[in-house]
Amino acid sequence: MNQRNLFISSLLLALTVLTGCGLRTYRAPLKAIQNQESIETIPSIELMTKTNVDGSFAKGSYSFYFLSQDTKIHNNVVDIEFLDVDGVNPTINTQIYPDQIGHIVDLGLTSCKAFPNKNEQQGTYPGRGHSGLPYVEDRTLDPIFWLQYSDMFAKLKDQANGPTVKAEVGHCYILQRTNSNYQVIAAFRIKEYIKARSVKIDEVEVFSKQVFQN
Repeated sequence: MNQRNLFISSLLLALTVLTGCGLRTYRAPLKAIQNQESIETIPSIELMTKTNVDGSFAKGSYSFYFLSQDTKIHNNVVDIEFLDVDGVNPTINTQIYPDQIGHIVDLGLTSCKAFPNKNEQQGTYPGRGHSGLPYVEDRTLDPIFWLQYSDMFAKLKDQANGPTVKAEVGHCYILQRTNSNYQVIAAFRIKEYIKARSVKIDEVEVFSKQVFQN
């Protein structure tokens, strides 16, 4: 079993354990039949709060799996939604439906793409990636392998993290979200916030997408 498969197996095991603890009703996948091999990126996206006159489910949510706000594409299965009920506590939510589990982490005021990684800085990656290049260069070539040695994932795997965070301008976030059909791990930065109206996100990077065969 190579490092990538070991990493994916550990993620699925963690989800199974969480399910057993009664945190959610989730049907464990029988087999992972798809795994992404490169980071997917998109331009900035505007999310409208549902309390705004122009807000709606479609405009206030986004699917990292389908890289779309179009309900005809994601069929209302989304990974984040923006809520700003009173204009005081703007929130990003990753657990929209009962049959989902989501964790999201605020990595602080930083660029996602330039987020510091101790393993890179200290040169402590174990050897070289599948590309034959040092892992410091494998972020785009082998994202799931890069991620398991990153400080981003070290923070994400802390199960104390919940499904919601406060939206802060300039902050980078990483999330892991799973439903009965797929799991996605992605990062994004909040570029702009308009009180009681909207946020814009950018620096979106989708590290991993897995489809489950039930």
